Amino acid sequence: MWAWKKNMRRESGEIYMERWHLLKTRWLSVYVNKICQPDSDPWFHTHPWQKSWSVKLWNEYIEIVQYVIQVSAIMCLLYNQQRVPGRFSRIPERHRIVELKDGKPVWTLFIGWSSDRPWGFIDPETQNVVDWKTRVQQRGMTPEESRKL
Repeated sequence: MWAWKKNMRRESGEIYMERWHLLKTRWLSVYVNKICQPDSDPWFHTHPWQKSWSVKLWNEYIEIVQYVIQVSAIMCLLYNQQRVPGRFSRIPERHRIVELKDGKPVWTLFIGWSSDRPWGFIDPETQNVVDWKTRVQQRGMTPEESRKL
């Protein structure tokens, strides 16, 4: 097993993503991801990087993106985006992968710049960010179980 490989698991133990770390520092992270299943958590998630991009290498997925727009009060705008192979795209602040084309894995090259916060999930009632470890525990797993090889 590659020393820099991580498997992300659901509560059932199923692997939903395999990740190979090509480079990982506080300032720059480069991964190859094999997304095996859509996100199961109904909450949107965030990434720890100030900026991040993804190139879809094989297959495609649909994600729901949430943008928070300040008008007179906070309003949320949701829309679907289809991510196709060869497309270089900026990862939105809040999103959920909801469908993989033909139910087949999606391979991506991911680049993250300057990690400055933990992974998080957006509480739909408060719009506050909940740390990923806390959210995993709320869903009945330990952080270690969710990252088991």
